[in-house]
Amino acid sequence: MSLIDKISDDTPTLEEEAPFETSTDANNADSPKKSLSEPIFQQMPRTCQIFRQSKVNTNLIADLPKRIEECFTQIGLKVSDEIKVLVPPISAWDKSRGQYIADKIVENACKQASDKICLHLLEDDAYDGIWNFVFGVAHRSQGCMVTLYRLNNDPDLIYKICISLLGHVFGL
Repeated sequence: MSLIDKISDDTPTLEEEAPFETSTDANNADSPKKSLSEPIFQQMPRTCQIFRQSKVNTNLIADLPKRIEECFTQIGLKVSDEIKVLVPPISAWDKSRGQYIADKIVENACKQASDKICLHLLEDDAYDGIWNFVFGVAHRSQGCMVTLYRLNNDPDLIYKICISLLGHVFGL
C-alpha cells in the first residue's frame, strides 16, 4: 500500500465529517438541507448555563435565557433561568493590555458548567491571539463568552452576538 493510499484510507470523507444529515430540497435537487437533530447535536449537552461577571447590568440580559431557548428549540436546548455570577480567574487578566484573554474565560466557565453548554457574559474588554479585541469566542461543543464592552448596552445586539457564538458552539 502506497503512502497516498494510506492517507486516502485514513482521511474522513465529507459525509463522515458532516455534522448534519443531508437531504435534498424538493424544489432544488442540488440544495442540501441540514437537520439540527443529527450526530453532533445528539452527543452534546442539551442544557445551557449562563454566567455573568458581577458588574454586568442584569436589565440588559433579563430575557436572554428565554430568547436563546426560543432560538434553539429545534435542537431542544434548555437554558437555565438563573444567570449565575462567575468571577473571571486572575490568570485570564492580561495586565499589560488591560484586557481579559477570551479563551481562558471560556475554559473557566466550561469547568463551572460541568456537563452543560456555557455562556459567560463579560463586561470588560477581551482579546484572543492576534486580535486586538473580540466580541466573543466559542469553543465547539463546550461553550462561549461574549464581552459587552463594545456592544453599546444594546440588548438586541447582545442577543445576536450570543446566538452567533452559541451557533459556533453547535458547529453551525
